[in-house]
Amino acid sequence: MSSRNRRARFAVLFLLFAAGLPATPAFAQSAPGQSAAGLVKEASAGLPVQAFEQVMIGQTIPLGAQGHLKISYYQSCLLETIDGGTVTIGSFSSKVEGGRIATTQDTKGCHTTQVATTASTAESGAVIERVVAFDPRDWTEATVSTQHPVFQPAGALAGPVRVRVLMLDDPAPKLIWEGKLKALPAAYPASAPALATGLPYRVELQGADGSISSTTFSIDPGYRTEADAPATILTVAP
Repeated sequence: MSSRNRRARFAVLFLLFAAGLPATPAFAQSAPGQSAAGLVKEASAGLPVQAFEQVMIGQTIPLGAQGHLKISYYQSCLLETIDGGTVTIGSFSSKVEGGRIATTQDTKGCHTTQVATTASTAESGAVIERVVAFDPRDWTEATVSTQHPVFQPAGALAGPVRVRVLMLDDPAPKLIWEGKLKALPAAYPASAPALATGLPYRVELQGADGSISSTTFSIDPGYRTEADAPATILTVAP
């Protein structure tokens, strides 16, 4: 066992002792590991998962017509509120079919240490939420409320501009669309493949002189700016 794992195990035992819990609890998963993606914050009755359980990459959770789920993703710090449909857990966000999803940044609850407990542990009144350490990716994300955001470079880019949009919720970035735009700002073309709500994307702009700007973004139809208007413009920085 590595020194890091020994420290993590000691931290678990110490916090459980401080909360008055047994020193050998039955965890939903023993550690996040490579396949643990996030933590269930809320779950309606009758679902195959409960609050404070971990969810694993590739796991499918049927919510039916009325099911409700709230998930905090470890690496992306995304907090998803999902109502109805079928949820598939990704590395950084969920894919939802037949339901609704709203995504925000979990700036309060997302930390570099994570823990999961069983339902019985949660019912005992423990206030512990996260313990086992992990290495988060560097994640700075913009949010837009439209599936056709307007790409606006933060600085000058010589045209024509080559645009690449990649989906990041895979082991390796997946190219969604690539094309050229004569001038910017310009909207993501209506003829390009549709972008999904809640998934992480990266847009890359390459000018005629070879200079590149990029930014990471996701789509939340309910997101509003401080002026209470839809967020349609995506500023792409060098």
